[in-house]
Amino acid sequence: MPNPGPNLVPRQSLGTRLAWERGQFRYNTPMCGRFTLRTPSGVIVEQFHLRGADDNLQAVVSTLVGAERQQANPLLGFVQTSASSALAASQRVRAQVREYDAQADYPDSRLAAKMRIVAQLIEAEMGTRIYYVELDGFDTHSRQAGAQAGLLRQLGDAVAAFIHDVAAHDHANRVLLMIFSEFGRRVKENASAGTDHGAAAPMFLAGCPVQSGLVGPHPSLTDLEGGDLRHHTDFRQVYATVLEQWLHWKSESILDRRYDTLPLVRG
Repeated sequence: MPNPGPNLVPRQSLGTRLAWERGQFRYNTPMCGRFTLRTPSGVIVEQFHLRGADDNLQAVVSTLVGAERQQANPLLGFVQTSASSALAASQRVRAQVREYDAQADYPDSRLAAKMRIVAQLIEAEMGTRIYYVELDGFDTHSRQAGAQAGLLRQLGDAVAAFIHDVAAHDHANRVLLMIFSEFGRRVKENASAGTDHGAAAPMFLAGCPVQSGLVGPHPSLTDLEGGDLRHHTDFRQVYATVLEQWLHWKSESILDRRYDTLPLVRG
């Protein structure tokens, strides 16, 4: 992440790239990592099955992976365990897709489709604690005004639907959403009616567990650092806060040192 830290942290805003579900934290890094139980880290629901297989083939595969583990062959045992977990997860996901009744009108966008899948997986109790989705297109070096407005509308509409949906399924107090960017934008417009890469950038948290409000002063548009906004909050403070106050995990083991937490999550 090239920016040294977020510039401001408005917290009751509609936007997300991460949805964190409260529960035991089983990862080695803040964004992704190793599960204690082998489960899928990302799925396209419609494709999450044994492709090109009829019922007979699926039955054979299920029998093979369910056979007694070969203690003398740890590699075969690993393959059997992984395949068994994948098949079980596949069946649960597909059943949830068939039965899921969305309680929100999701807009017709790629991000909204991803957020709907996350809501489905949370309802399915898959055991995953972090869900990660992306919205591309913010690298607005040219004609920024119209493109950015459309992207922010897509972001807000998708997340508004998601928040309403998870709340209707009684998960509002279990889900915390966070948005971050890989880079900020510069203040001065370039010759192509856009902006180039900057340093500081905003971060947003949303959801019922969030303490609403802003963290830090409004950024100055005149007191710049080499043409960039000056950041006032280290982004690792936000990570440390979510790790400790939401996921109940010691942040030093993830961030390699102690960072002061912020008033972001309700007690």
